[in-house]
Amino acid sequence: MFTAVLDYATNSVRTLVAHCVDGTKLGLRHSHPTAALLLALCVALPGRSEPLPTDLQRYATEIARYEQEDRQRFPAKGGTLFVGSSTIRMWSTIARDFPAHSVINRGFGGARISEVTQNIHRIVFPYAPRQIVFFAGGNDLADGHAPEQAAADFRTFVQLVRKRLPEIPIAYIGIYHNPFRWIYREKFETANALIAEFCQRTPGLVFIETAGAFLGEDGFPRKSSFAEDQLHLNASGYNVLADLVRPHLHNQKKPGPNGR
Repeated sequence: MFTAVLDYATNSVRTLVAHCVDGTKLGLRHSHPTAALLLALCVALPGRSEPLPTDLQRYATEIARYEQEDRQRFPAKGGTLFVGSSTIRMWSTIARDFPAHSVINRGFGGARISEVTQNIHRIVFPYAPRQIVFFAGGNDLADGHAPEQAAADFRTFVQLVRKRLPEIPIAYIGIYHNPFRWIYREKFETANALIAEFCQRTPGLVFIETAGAFLGEDGFPRKSSFAEDQLHLNASGYNVLADLVRPHLHNQKKPGPNGR
């Protein structure tokens, strides 16, 4: 009973603050004592989010759907492969955003870094990509992983991919701030800094900075870039993301209908 009450209270407070980051919906400013109390409660209450997975194949059905699509029409090899969580999966305009590239989207919702790594034999290696663009980590941090663990998991991804594809360039899209997970901003920033440092000292890796691009003049996440849930990007947000990613894509001649 206590756990149920705690779950309800925690989720209620987190949702309230997530949708009222600047206090305007409550008629408050973020300097107001009540707003400060709400923020303090968000930090103090123990997280009751989805537990970290014990079965890293929990997305097998979704990945199997990609494999079914591949059997019907396999993507031309040598494309630009986007992998990661729902930010990638929900990027419906990705092919139009990068028309000079043969884009392959293999994101799956809720993915954590380790889950992407666990499935590299199914969603990376079969496509022999020219470049990998990676986005994941926000789910890891929101679900309890430390920034150091998220960074270590990305290093593992790179190491395993490079054993098979030693020369492949990999671009990591930094974890962007959003209203719903604003309470995790320090964890996001720490993870980004650790991964950026790893990219800087590792040949063929690039870190794509995103954090400031989604903040407004008031220093809070710009709500107009996000969908109704204030977690995922909307069309405007994806336009911003595309502009950030585009300069880091390697030149590529888009394959013709026969894959050449």
